[in-house]
Amino acid sequence: MCLIKKIFSEDFSLVIGAQHAESLWSCDESKLVYIWIGKDLPGWAIHAIELSSRYCGIGVGLIASRSVTKKFPMIKTYCLEDFYQRDIEFENLFLEKNRAFRDGFWLKTLERFLVLEAFVEKYKINKIFHAELDNLIFDISTLNPILDSIGKGFFCPRDSTKRGIGSLIYLNDMSTLKHMNRWFRNHHGSIQNDMDLLGEMLTHEPGFYSLPTETALGEIGIAEWTYIDKEKTKGIFDAAAMGQYLFGIDPRNTNKVLRNGFTNENILIDFGRLEFRFDNKRQSLFVRYGNEIQWKRCYNLHIHSKIFSKLSSSAWFMQVLEKSNHGKRSLITLNVAHWKLFGIISQIWAKISCLLGNY
Repeated sequence: MCLIKKIFSEDFSLVIGAQHAESLWSCDESKLVYIWIGKDLPGWAIHAIELSSRYCGIGVGLIASRSVTKKFPMIKTYCLEDFYQRDIEFENLFLEKNRAFRDGFWLKTLERFLVLEAFVEKYKINKIFHAELDNLIFDISTLNPILDSIGKGFFCPRDSTKRGIGSLIYLNDMSTLKHMNRWFRNHHGSIQNDMDLLGEMLTHEPGFYSLPTETALGEIGIAEWTYIDKEKTKGIFDAAAMGQYLFGIDPRNTNKVLRNGFTNENILIDFGRLEFRFDNKRQSLFVRYGNEIQWKRCYNLHIHSKIFSKLSSSAWFMQVLEKSNHGKRSLITLNVAHWKLFGIISQIWAKISCLLGNY
């Protein structure tokens, strides 16, 4: 609780000015909502909410269990228990599928769409942005009318033919969300995670739009899927690759010191030719590629490494961007807790402590 107070007491006034968070939320036509299915919200997520609230330019809300939401009087929260209850069918999926990985992480990424459907029905919401918690959302205050002019449905980035990534999603037709959830219930045997489900929808179902990513900066036709023209969206979106390149992968997925410069298996352009610029006054990130003169807005970064406490320092953030622009890598975290040697020492110490305890 002390951590929460510390973070928001210093910086949250930058977000809401003289207004209370409640009034900011209610005055926006579209909102950004995060969903947390679990017990305690990790510390990095608290920083993530604060940063996106500072930058995104629209109202921000958190959907979580009552035990979590009561700790956040400074933002608009919605209690899961007020509108959602996991049904028996989904409980059975938890029993059928592998629950061992990080407390059922992959099933929770799917369940969030059931939560979102119940939420928009309960509060009669017609338009909404949804982001994964490990995303840094920049100014999207003008994005919803842009996407509304393109069509009605479900807007989501993807990084391959079969993989959609719900880093930042926009919905202006809730029937598409309901259709996707119904499809999943009927075909869950063929779906391993939310990325598979989104890829299926974006490939085969009407009303699902692929948002342009960094791939749209490269040559026309390099992607095997159709996406919205970046000129129409007036910018691009990060599925996963740009955030991983700039700020590294999840420290839990490596046992080494973590540096940036990571390139995932789905990139289709030369990331060494990307250049980034952050405009602090406009709360916006811009990117350009190769010999292009014009900068393109980048609406989000997927921060796989979860190092949001470091990102709270705009100086460090811009330093990493500048070094990347000059082909230099940055140290993201020492990642000592996940070193092999650290693990071995911890095991030895545990055994010694056990032996000493027997005497």
